[in-house]
Formats: sequence, C-alpha cells, structure tokens
Amino acid sequence: MLAREARLRKNKDFDKVYKKGKSYSSKILKMYVLTSDLPFQRCGFSISKKVSKKAVERNKLKRRLSSIFHEESKKIKDGIDVIFVARTELISLAFSELEILVKNLLSKADIYV
Repeated sequence: MLAREARLRKNKDFDKVYKKGKSYSSKILKMYVLTSDLPFQRCGFSISKKVSKKAVERNKLKRRLSSIFHEESKKIKDGIDVIFVARTELISLAFSELEILVKNLLSKADIYV
C-alpha cells in the first residue's frame, strides 16, 4: 500500500494534474503526469462505475495499480504526480499483463531516473 503522503487525495490535486499534466494512454489505461516541487512521488487512481459496478472489483484494481506503482516508485524521479484512469477492459487483465502495461506507460512518460 502507498504511504498516505504518496497518495493524491484532494480534488484540487486531481484537477491540477488533469489540467496542467501531460497524458499518456494505451487502449485500456490512461495516465496523467505532472511535475511538482515535492521531494517524493504521489499517485492517484480514477476508476469509475463504468469500469465495474462492483466496488470489490474496482478496489481490487486500485490495489493492483497501487502495488505496481509502489514497486516502480523506487525507480521514478522525485516530484512527480501520477494519475491512472482505468477503462472497462482493464478489469479482465491478469496482474502480469497489467504490470507490463503500467511499466510501458511510465517509460513513455520518461519519468524513470
């Protein structure tokens, strides 16, 4: 699980990343990235009811994305805010496929150290 300080929680933070950040996308996952002045990375997740009506499935997807980001955060530059926006087909992916997808998007954004 991501530490409390490493999570984007406030609407104003999400809005700032959406408006000023750069987006990267694949067919089933979209990622917004914005640089900040903080000495650590922060991550947020946006998974709507369109993805799945079941909260259990949406939360499982958040936990998986959080786990992948936590592992990759050791290799990511400090001062980066990231938001992952899920699309419908993401629910059916295996963890290993999801991991590859996230790593590809992170490398596209060129935020690795």
